[in-house]
Amino acid sequence: MDDYITVELQRIKRISPSTQMFRFVTDGVRVPFLAGQFYRFTFTDGSGQFERSYSLCNQLDDEDQCYLDLIVSEVDRGRATQVLFSASIGLQVWVRGPFGRLVLPQPLPARSVLVATSVGLAPFIPMLSMFAASPPSNDKAMVLFLGVRDREEFLYGQWLLSLHNRLSQFQLFVCYSKETAIDLQPYERHGYVTDVVAQEHPNPQSDFFMLCGNPQMVDDVFLFLKSQGFSGRNVRREKYVFARQENNNARPKTLSEGDRALLLEKIKRYQK
Repeated sequence: MDDYITVELQRIKRISPSTQMFRFVTDGVRVPFLAGQFYRFTFTDGSGQFERSYSLCNQLDDEDQCYLDLIVSEVDRGRATQVLFSASIGLQVWVRGPFGRLVLPQPLPARSVLVATSVGLAPFIPMLSMFAASPPSNDKAMVLFLGVRDREEFLYGQWLLSLHNRLSQFQLFVCYSKETAIDLQPYERHGYVTDVVAQEHPNPQSDFFMLCGNPQMVDDVFLFLKSQGFSGRNVRREKYVFARQENNNARPKTLSEGDRALLLEKIKRYQK
C-alpha cells in the first residue's frame, strides 16, 4: 500500500530525558503492518516538506490498532525533532506504508535474538508483545539486548522487566555505555551492546538475529556474527540514521474528498 493518508497527533508522552512517545491516530481505519515494519511520515516546517521513516512500536495486545505509536529521540538541530518536540495535540501529517523486512521469520527459529540501541527498540516492541500474548512452547526463546547510555534511558523499562520476570522463554540484557552504578541487577551489564552479545556466545545453528539502531552497532555486531559463522540468512538488519537539516522535498499528492473515500475503501479491502 503506497498511498498517503492523513493522521492526527493524539498523545505525547516523555519516556526518558531524551525520548518521547507520539501517538498518531487515523479516523477509525485500522493500521495494517507486520511487527517490525515502518511508516514514512511527511512533515512541514518553514523550509517546506520533508519525510522521515519511523518503525511502529504499537503493542499488539489489543484489537484497536487505529493508531501509529512512535518513539523518537531528540536530535540537535534535527528537522523532525523541531517539528515533533514542539508539536501540539491535533497536528496532522501525511503517512504511507507499511515498509520494511525487519520481521520475524515463520516458523520461529529456536532462538530469536533482538539487538537494539536506544529507539532502535521500536520495531521489537510489537514482536515482544505478540510473544508475550501467546508464548510459544519451551523449545522457542526470545532474547533482547538493549544498549542505552544509562538507567535513565532504559526505555519501556517496567514493561520489559515484567516480561523478563514472568516469561521463562524471554531473556533481557540491558547494556549501559555510560552508567557508573555498581549495584547491577542480573539483567544489567556495563559496556557496549556489541561486547555483551559476544560474551553470550551466539550459535548460528539455533539463533536468528535482528539488529536495529545505531549504524556502527549494526555493522559491528554483523561483522562479529559473520566471524562466528552467521550469514545473511540468519541475520536481518535495519539502521537508524539520525538526520540533521537535510533538504528533503517529499511532496505528497493532494487528495480530494472523493479520492480519500476511495483510498479508505482500498485500505479496508486490504485488511480482509
